[in-house]
Amino acid sequence: MLLVLAIMKFSHAPNHKNKIEIVEMDDFPKPPPKIRIKYKDTYIEPSMGTNIRRGFRSENISVTWKNNVEATVVIHVEGHEPIITEIEFE
Repeated sequence: MLLVLAIMKFSHAPNHKNKIEIVEMDDFPKPPPKIRIKYKDTYIEPSMGTNIRRGFRSENISVTWKNNVEATVVIHVEGHEPIITEIEFE
C-alpha cells in the first residue's frame, strides 16, 4: 500500500499558477520510503539507491524557478552526487 508520509517541500512559481511538491511515500511493507516529485497531475520518482533514501532530509531539497513554467529540483545527500530533476509545465 502506497501512503504519503510527509510533504518534504512545497514551491510555487513566481506567478503562483504552478506548484511543485516533493513528498515522501511509504510503499509498506517495503522500506525505506521513496521520494516523489509532484507537478500538474504527474509524479516523478528520482532514481536513488536505498542508502541515499535513508540519509534524505527535507533540508537537502532546493527548488529553483527559472521562470513561471520551468524549475530545477536538486536533492543533495552528503557523500553523493546531487540528484537534479528538470521540471517543465506546458
